[in-house]
Amino acid sequence: MEIPIPTSRLIYPRMVLARTGGVGAELAAFLGEEAFGFLRAPVRRVATPDTVLPASRYGSKLFVPQVADILSAARTVLGR
Repeated sequence: MEIPIPTSRLIYPRMVLARTGGVGAELAAFLGEEAFGFLRAPVRRVATPDTVLPASRYGSKLFVPQVADILSAARTVLGR
């Protein structure tokens, strides 16, 4: 398998409703199995929580992953 990941790390941000049981979970599992030897850190998913989407616009903005969440995941996989 050819892995085009220069840092040997993978962060997968998702803005859909659910962290588990979807395409993101399957992709993370597949890459964890097939690319395990190429990755320096586990695949890190950044997604919405496994709960109901808030009804208000303000609540939904807080619900989806933000830039700070993605940066935090990046720091985690880089060990910083």
